[in-house]
Amino acid sequence: MTIFRSKIYRKKSKGKTPKAKAWAAASRYGRLRDAIEYCKAHNIDLRQFSRLEDIIVKCCTCEKVLPWLRMDCGHWIGRGLGGSSGVYFDERNWDAQCKTCNGFGSEQQKKHEQFIREKTRTESN
Repeated sequence: MTIFRSKIYRKKSKGKTPKAKAWAAASRYGRLRDAIEYCKAHNIDLRQFSRLEDIIVKCCTCEKVLPWLRMDCGHWIGRGLGGSSGVYFDERNWDAQCKTCNGFGSEQQKKHEQFIREKTRTESN
């Protein structure tokens, strides 16, 4: 009796793709942008935070306040398969969301839409 050993072929990881690197930077920018806006709107002095990581931001859907590093940069219009929706890097489409609200199947799109409508209404006035 002959026993064959199955070989598992894995792709060698070559690091992050350029798109993944760009999204990591864009996500960081979007979350920090919203954190600074939140602090300015609530008269919170940014110098009181000893580290950049401690700056707080409010989730756009559930209004939970957390440090910006513990948030996701959520898309209102979904990225689509492979980012095919055309709004992957459109910063008008991103807002800071907690990981629960941004998670798969959380159904927070309506709340996110209301948030964006209110935000654009106040920016235009």
